Amino acid sequence: SSAQERLSDEDIQRFICDGLLILDSGLPASFHADVEAKLRFSVEKEFPMGNNTLPRIPEMYQVLDSPPVVGALTSLLGADYMLHPHRAVHSSVPLENKDIELTPEMNAPAMGKGSMAGSSWHQDAQSPLARARYHVPRHLILFYFPHDTDITMGPTRVEAGSYLFAHPEQPRYPILPEFVAAGTVFVVHFDLVHAGYSNLSAKTRYVMK
Repeated sequence: SSAQERLSDEDIQRFICDGLLILDSGLPASFHADVEAKLRFSVEKEFPMGNNTLPRIPEMYQVLDSPPVVGALTSLLGADYMLHPHRAVHSSVPLENKDIELTPEMNAPAMGKGSMAGSSWHQDAQSPLARARYHVPRHLILFYFPHDTDITMGPTRVEAGSYLFAHPEQPRYPILPEFVAAGTVFVVHFDLVHAGYSNLSAKTRYVMK
């Protein structure tokens, strides 16, 4: 089995409170730069591949197999967890008009033309849609950031503790990171309310979900 770094009691308590853990995958900067270049080429020069993005850039399996990620997933789901076949690229294209007012809690701020990320607060859909949501995590979402992402690029936002909600509400405890380093992985409860954010930089932001 893969090496792993199991979560501490404090990590587990933080996940229960927030529904979110922020991990460093521990891979070298050159690795993430290579993944970013291939991701940009795939989306911008080929086409959005949806569920086939992972086999298109198989290096990303190294992120899934990294000790911090394996340890976190094993701690939260058990040793026999499985990788779901759904994955998606979330891109946030820079806005042409950057003179806008933004707050961490606002719903549906403007996104640049061609963005493949939604900025409305939402919980991902269950499949089938009638399936009950589970407070005890049976499914997790991973967000992998292959490049440095500061707040001007529009990091992924979450509403702390909102996996307990029946539906999204006006956020009271939004988490909007000021800076996310290349190689960071967000481990998120499947039912956590989350959203994209406007990109005020000059460079398209990529996140692999």
